[in-house]
Amino acid sequence: MPWLDASDPFPDLTDHHVLGIAARLAQHDSGLHQHPWGQILYTHSGCITVTLDQQLCLLPPGRLIWIPALLPHQAQMSEQVDYRSVYLDPTHYP
Repeated sequence: MPWLDASDPFPDLTDHHVLGIAARLAQHDSGLHQHPWGQILYTHSGCITVTLDQQLCLLPPGRLIWIPALLPHQAQMSEQVDYRSVYLDPTHYP
């Protein structure tokens, strides 16, 4: 699982069927976006506020959330958050 710094470009998904990343970010707002793949987002420490399907969710440490492919979502971090994301190619993992 590669470690991603705030200034790193997002990894290319086209050469994989599963991709995991680890990151530590603070004062971050992803903006409303979507991925062509499904995403499992897990917080190891810190909390993430996730806007998903017009609902506001708080993701505390030790919890995860499933974000289906192509579903618009936004992740906001006001404090330092250590998180992991696993992206799953929906053509291989429907």
